[in-house]
Amino acid sequence: CIGQCLLLDIVLFRGALLFYERALPALCAALLGVSLSGDWRYDAAVLCAWTVPAYVICEVVSTSWHYRMHQRMAQRDMEALATPTILAEARHGAAGARHGAAGARHGATGRVPAVPSSESGARTSSPSSSASSGVFEMIYTRLVYVAFLVQLRFLVSVPIVGAPATLVLSALLHAYDSFELCWGCEGVGVSQRFRLIESHWLFFLGYGGVLATLSVKLSFWDLFAVRAVLYPLYIANASHARFAQLKCRPLPAFQASFGLINSVLQLAELRMRRRQR
Repeated sequence: CIGQCLLLDIVLFRGALLFYERALPALCAALLGVSLSGDWRYDAAVLCAWTVPAYVICEVVSTSWHYRMHQRMAQRDMEALATPTILAEARHGAAGARHGAAGARHGATGRVPAVPSSESGARTSSPSSSASSGVFEMIYTRLVYVAFLVQLRFLVSVPIVGAPATLVLSALLHAYDSFELCWGCEGVGVSQRFRLIESHWLFFLGYGGVLATLSVKLSFWDLFAVRAVLYPLYIANASHARFAQLKCRPLPAFQASFGLINSVLQLAELRMRRRQR
């Protein structure tokens, strides 16, 4: 996964962008005598024709690679945990078969088969309902995410405390990105995910601190390329993190974003009900 992201995001995306930024203007100036450096029309054409579409494609592809990598890792972990259980059940099954054969020879009756869970009246959620809840959860997470980014934009302009506070919150956001797939597979809800980061923010501050520092030094496109290559390492370590051992006072970093999104959703729900009436 790291090699794939390195080839796609660093070599192809950032390499082509560097060609448009440096090499192509230099060639046009040397061969045609046309200066493209600093020309807003050229910059806008490159941004619309290459940078933004290529960024969207690379973001989607890289995220899918990260997801598949995490799925494979989770599958291997499940298989590693299930192997001892399967061996133990096989040994117990063999022992039970021997005892059953001995009982049959002595006229013993067979055991009553277990009643399947579907016949015992247990209700299971339908695939359509689980899929719709998953889509709603994803949309709700992205809304909170965008609201938090807007909060960072306003916070960075605050004198004295704005810059360090933005650095801390950026580190928490990068940490959330690293743990999102792991918590999603474990069935952790959206609110609980952000609450875990707020309750153990010192740990997550260190976890996402490197990427947050790079976000100050690098441009958006450079940060995207570097982050796409480094995220597989962060995602792979997320399932083995022991953040619960680090106790600290909770930091309500995401409460403003949750309050804003919940208020907007409640207003939208009220308007829909009024229209239905």
